[in-house]
Amino acid sequence: MRYRNIIGEALYQFALAKNIDASLEFCKDLAWSGLQQSRAFLALTTGQKETIDARIKAEKDPYGATVNDPFNSPKGTPCL
Repeated sequence: MRYRNIIGEALYQFALAKNIDASLEFCKDLAWSGLQQSRAFLALTTGQKETIDARIKAEKDPYGATVNDPFNSPKGTPCL
């Protein structure tokens, strides 16, 4: 969790620069990407883990099932 805020802030500044409508909390959740098996992640509550997983999944697969969920819908534009 040490770097979550730093990475989340960097992602947030990137989103602002690109006019991507994403909250700081959303960006901090994306900072967990690749760390879902870490002790810090596993220590989070079930609800926190589910939200983070849904947000990461939505960004990785913007045409997936989470797209219809406004809370966890993808913010970025898919690469073509």
